[in-house]
Formats: sequence, structure tokens, C-alpha cells
Amino acid sequence: MKIGIIAEGRADQFVLRNILYAFGVEHKDIRLIRPDIAADEWDSNGKENVENNKAFGSWTNVKNDCISREPFEDFFDNTVGEKYMIVQLDTDICSEYGVQEGLNIKEIGLHAFSVEMRNRIIEKVNEWLAENYTENILYAICIRQIDAWVLTIFAKQQDKDTGGIAMPKKELQGKEAYQKLKGREVSVKYKLISEPFAKKKNLNQYIAYNQSLKDFVTSLASVFN
Repeated sequence: MKIGIIAEGRADQFVLRNILYAFGVEHKDIRLIRPDIAADEWDSNGKENVENNKAFGSWTNVKNDCISREPFEDFFDNTVGEKYMIVQLDTDICSEYGVQEGLNIKEIGLHAFSVEMRNRIIEKVNEWLAENYTENILYAICIRQIDAWVLTIFAKQQDKDTGGIAMPKKELQGKEAYQKLKGREVSVKYKLISEPFAKKKNLNQYIAYNQSLKDFVTSLASVFN
């Protein structure tokens, strides 16, 4: 099985790749499409290649990729065998890409909030895609930020859903384990700190601390199990 990943950033891709490893997906079968780490932003002379847009992430490029559908067409038409595309988006700036919250978390609870926001963003992604390829897409919708998913690695039994943490990126980057990676590229830090996801036993424990992570892992299980 081949898995493509279109994400907001490289750090997001590396976290998702570690999760895929837990399902037995091999490195060679995962294609990092957006950002494309093969399309380095530096040329052979060490100068920044600003024209190579494929090397950059952000939600705007995820949206543009969905609307143009070019990377989807290339992946699904030119990849042999069974294949799926992961589309990743954070919810912290979802209003910027046309999804309004308008939900009272205190009234409906964080669980219901997470499920509803995930569904709303999936609908938006499918709208961008004009309902193409939907049967072969896995949606990695991260409540707040993907940092909230990584924070489940540090959760204790009494802890609540990490999707309720107001500033998950700040909290994650304040962790001692993250601080010990000082001097590394940010994306590499996320790759290393999220490595515990690669073991299925660990992952099955972590999903108890984040509903949106659980929903994504459940979607993976429906494909791989």
C-alpha cells in the first residue's frame, strides 16, 4: 500500500509518518508530497530557491493542492497498487480557510466539539476537491495543532484531552524532551519527539488523550486491519 501526505508543514509530515509506522507502513511506501522534501528550497549553489513552491507548506498550499487536484491526479494516476492520500490541517486558524467554530465547548463538551470540527473541516476539504478522490483520502484533522497530538506522549492517567490545551505548541516546546533537542531543525525535533507513535502499543494508549488523534487512528485501522 502506498500513502501520500499533503500537510501544512514538514513537522506535521514527520509526526504522521511515525503514526503510519505503527501500522506497518514502510518508509519507502510513504510519499511526502506537500511539502516535498525532495524539492529542497536551496539550489546547488546554496541559494534559496524561492520559485520551488512545492518545498513549502501552510494551509493555503494544502487548499490550493486540493482545488487544483494536480498532486492528487499525479499520485493516484501514477502510483501502482492500492493507495491513499492523507490530508492534514490544524483547526487553530480554520476560520481563515472558511470553517467557523460557532460552538460552545462548555455546553457540548470537548469530545463533541472535536468530532464536529473534524466533520466540518472534512466537508471543506471535500468541497475543495469537488468530491473527487474522497474514498481514498484519510483526514488528519488536528484540534488546535498537531502539537496537541504529540502532547499525548507525555499525558498522565488523570490528564484530560490534550485538544483542550489553549497553546499546545508552546506547551510542547517547553517540555524537557523538546528542549534537549536544541540545535536541531524544528521538523527533525518533531520527528524525534514523536517516535513513540511508531509503536502500536504506545499509540493505542495515547489515543485515549486526544479525540481527534483517536478519530484519525481509527480511520487508519479501518484501512490497514
